[in-house]
Amino acid sequence: MAQSSAIVYSLIETAKENPLSPYQYLTWLLRDAPKLAAEEKNLAEKLLPENVPKQLGYPCENMTVR
Repeated sequence: MAQSSAIVYSLIETAKENPLSPYQYLTWLLRDAPKLAAEEKNLAEKLLPENVPKQLGYPCENMTVR
């Protein structure tokens, strides 16, 4: 349980630092990771914030990083 919570927290903080909407980033990861895993050899690289599709608003214009 603690490890799962730490992973989710890490993903949320990664989104904030890049500045992405944590909700949009997690939604994209959970929706597209299985598909990317089947298609790509470099899965971890494809899931990095800089590879977020442009339609998700990277970088998120209306988000302020604290």
